[in-house]
Amino acid sequence: MKTIGLVSCSAAKLKEAKHNPTKAYPAKDLYTGYSFKKSINEGLAKFGCDGYYILSGLHGLVESDEEIKYYNFYLGKQKAAYKREWSEKVYSKLQEKLGDLGQVEFIFFAGDAYCHYLKKRLNCKVLRFKNRRITFDVKEEHHG
Repeated sequence: MKTIGLVSCSAAKLKEAKHNPTKAYPAKDLYTGYSFKKSINEGLAKFGCDGYYILSGLHGLVESDEEIKYYNFYLGKQKAAYKREWSEKVYSKLQEKLGDLGQVEFIFFAGDAYCHYLKKRLNCKVLRFKNRRITFDVKEEHHG
């Protein structure tokens, strides 16, 4: 079974990008938040992830090398209808990229806004956030 990390974006972004809003940057470089970097640099290896995608409140499912422009948008502040629609788009994109999702275990390096609707449908582990910082403790498991 393949293990894929789903890492939420971060509000903290490359300073250069904020000053160049028309220039696109690889997503893995654009996001500079502590939990994002810790998830990429430590968490993926800890859970033996074979790869990862970034969850963006604005862009949905993003590949690490996908180039995107600076933005300021937080999924947590959106209405439930937006979050449901967003999660449907992310789920569809996961199916498109990975095929049978029943053959994949997902690790959510993300807060509740990013995994609330998705976790019920996926074989996954959701990690705990403490004071807006990710820990690598498993908060809950779902078997989709």
